[in-house]
Amino acid sequence: MRLFLAQIAAFLPFATAVVVCLLVIWGELVPVKLRPNLLHPAQVYGYLDTRLKEADASPPVDVLFLGSSKAYRGFDPRIWAGRGFRAFNLGSTGQTPLQMEVLVQRYADRLKPRLVIIEVDASPFMDEGVEASLDFFANGPVDRPALEMAWRLGHLKTWNAVGFGLWLECTGRRNPRPEPPSMGTDTYVPGGFVEHESGPFEPPSNPPAITIRLRRAQVEAFHRTLRALDVADVPYVLVSAPVTDALYRSRRGQDELTTMLQGCGRYMAMQDPATYDDRTHFYDLGHLNQRGVERFNTALIDCLERRGWLPGTGLR
Repeated sequence: MRLFLAQIAAFLPFATAVVVCLLVIWGELVPVKLRPNLLHPAQVYGYLDTRLKEADASPPVDVLFLGSSKAYRGFDPRIWAGRGFRAFNLGSTGQTPLQMEVLVQRYADRLKPRLVIIEVDASPFMDEGVEASLDFFANGPVDRPALEMAWRLGHLKTWNAVGFGLWLECTGRRNPRPEPPSMGTDTYVPGGFVEHESGPFEPPSNPPAITIRLRRAQVEAFHRTLRALDVADVPYVLVSAPVTDALYRSRRGQDELTTMLQGCGRYMAMQDPATYDDRTHFYDLGHLNQRGVERFNTALIDCLERRGWLPGTGLR
């Protein structure tokens, strides 16, 4: 038995080297369509590469936003600047609590926010988080927090993205050129926001019903993130951004999520059919257009101000 274990121990470094070499060759030479287990969406959507590089050089901020695409397409730092607050948006495509946890570990101390606003929606709590992890390793560093996220996910696609991301970092080839300021109908706005140029939107009358089932791993990551903010003495507010009334009515099992969020402290649900019209204020079922963004941000700042939850108004 000892000889067998010794042989395995001696073989592991060789096997690891072979796997890494094959992974690099596979990623460098095989077209994306033919390698579904090695996806590397670098600078493809969401501007995460630009956002993280800007965050690395940003001075301390008053308000930091976290969340999925509803965050980076919904919280406009320009509107907050007009009300006297320096804000930065660290949303990312499909961001689940597992990715949010990474960003808090990286940036809470660096950006020193006086308030963190977390966009909370059912979708990230229902998602495994694999696709969002690929975005992270294609557009951000392979550091300790990211590796911990990969370990918790334990998915082949994620580990392949880790290996290929390390290769690109070591060879100095990870996103060496800046992203274009505009891609299609999206334009990056300094501070992490992505403005979407939208046309008329006709919401479906009966979108498919969605049953909300929370993943335990995401709920646990969410609570770890809130505890980390508490330990760092950083106040936070949970905000449920508006979605179309059609999408909201299609969801089943919302009560479990709402109860959990209400038990986490300061929570604000901004869904209001009287304030937001599906055709006027959205460009798809779940995202506000710029007209809706302006209405939402103004209403949110006013609500936070009335409650005394803004920096400098009694939050601490």
